Amino acid sequence: MLPPCGDDELGLLPPSPNPYPATLNEIHQRFVLEAPEQTRERRSLIFEALRLHVAMMRRLFKHCRIWLAGGFVTHKADPPRDADLAFLLPARLMSHALSQTALPLWTLADVTGRIGAGGPLGLTPRLQPCLGLTDSFLVNSESLANVEYWRRLWSSVIDRSGAATVRTKGFVEVVDD
Repeated sequence: MLPPCGDDELGLLPPSPNPYPATLNEIHQRFVLEAPEQTRERRSLIFEALRLHVAMMRRLFKHCRIWLAGGFVTHKADPPRDADLAFLLPARLMSHALSQTALPLWTLADVTGRIGAGGPLGLTPRLQPCLGLTDSFLVNSESLANVEYWRRLWSSVIDRSGAATVRTKGFVEVVDD
């Protein structure tokens, strides 16, 4: 069960050494329906992308762990840009995670490609899945250092300038119904 978000301007989940387990229904209730009213339209759109993204990943990787963090899992007054996802996969699935089938599900950096067959060439420093509504990262679940890096990163509170503060916050692990 998800604890309530804080009532300060950041609306953070309380700090926790482990992610809070939550189903998609619980996530929708807490971070869409109970969120500040002026953010609900954007959050609803992000949630639909999140739901689809999780469904696609579960089809490809039956037993992956999914961590959810960022502005979406807060009750801040400003609408979130996207939902931040980390997919924790065992090393044996890493090559499949980089396959042509799975590649569109990850946030990609330094992407060059043609728009359609023979169309103009485009370059972007960052290409996010689900129309930019999710931000998706691959984590080797067998590397304790890698898992701990993501746990610390997603427990960190970042200020408006992008610097980490001394505060920490909770984040969510998406679990099946």
